[in-house]
Amino acid sequence: MITLKRWFFEPSRALFSFLLSPTLLLILLMSAVFLAPTNVAHALDLSFAWDANTEPDLAGYRFFYREEGQNYDYDNPAWEGTETTCTIHGLDDNTTYYFVVRAYNVYGYDSENSNEVFYEPEIIEDRDGDGIPDYQDAFPDDPDEWVDSDEDGVGDNSDEDDDNDGMPDVWEVQFGLSPFEDDASYDPDEDLFTNLQEYLGGTDPNDPGSAPPNHAPTAPSLNYPANDGETTSQAPLLSVNNASDLDVHSLTYTFEVYSDPALTSPVTSVSEVQEGQNTTAWQVDVMLDDNRFYYWRAKAYDGIHYSEWMDTAQFFVNTFNEEPSVPTISTPPDDSEVTTLQPILEINNANDVDLDPLTYEFEVYSDHTMSALETSKIGILEGTT
Repeated sequence: MITLKRWFFEPSRALFSFLLSPTLLLILLMSAVFLAPTNVAHALDLSFAWDANTEPDLAGYRFFYREEGQNYDYDNPAWEGTETTCTIHGLDDNTTYYFVVRAYNVYGYDSENSNEVFYEPEIIEDRDGDGIPDYQDAFPDDPDEWVDSDEDGVGDNSDEDDDNDGMPDVWEVQFGLSPFEDDASYDPDEDLFTNLQEYLGGTDPNDPGSAPPNHAPTAPSLNYPANDGETTSQAPLLSVNNASDLDVHSLTYTFEVYSDPALTSPVTSVSEVQEGQNTTAWQVDVMLDDNRFYYWRAKAYDGIHYSEWMDTAQFFVNTFNEEPSVPTISTPPDDSEVTTLQPILEINNANDVDLDPLTYEFEVYSDHTMSALETSKIGILEGTT
């Protein structure tokens, strides 16, 4: 007699083992292709294997199955052969089945049934009855929606822009783009206009001859150094506030440095500086002279048009503070006489290469050795009395 150990088949299992008799093994393999919701019927294949009987008059095996509430049809086996494996095809994965195997001999006699094993479908909840299990359903209580590709809270069936990239699904499908991928920034025709720009402009994203009208970017504005300010570096970092571009192109920047305010004597320049976040900077690539003014400007480029130049700015290079020159006597002249007891003492201003504002200190003595101080004053601003 063939006996089978009872076993419960789960849809997610791929391998099951059963004992056909104390010395026999039954292995169940099952597979199903799921192309729709799991509570919709799918074709299910179940494969069985067992150890061979050892009786000398063994002729083969017959395999039978039935649905719940039915009887086995022993006149019509589901499979018959001499192998110790069989596969039953085309079962319904939503139906409970029971299985037995019998051995038969050369005289046509069958053994008794093995112990019965069964397959039982997994019970999956689907509250809205849309055929999608709740655990897979983004909208388990809405029978009309189950997927939200862009996670915007609107189901794909009613969402006109499933990938939330700013371009309607209908338009993307029309031009061969993906309605489920954010491809707004792509430029398949390499005309420097993205898919989103082509959609907004009403042009074909696959045709380089069909492109929206381009708008030149605005001029960048000065960030630092402050206009007329100082820098302690002879290779300073020049920074602008980014330009804006109505066409949302990626921008690059050109910087130019001159030694004269008329911008006729170039010192250095650079182009195609990649735009930074909010501001864009470039470090001067030559050593500038100390204690000198320089003049610079910048403009933006969108790949098609340049912006206007920003307003020219100037900065002064001052690497360290140097002492001013000594002022000289103006009036009264040295070794001269005055006719007042409170004469005005006047000097010729000193020179400061750092261009710092100067103040002056005056002292009056009554002796040649300048040891008898009569009066003094400090902090006198240049050009004042």
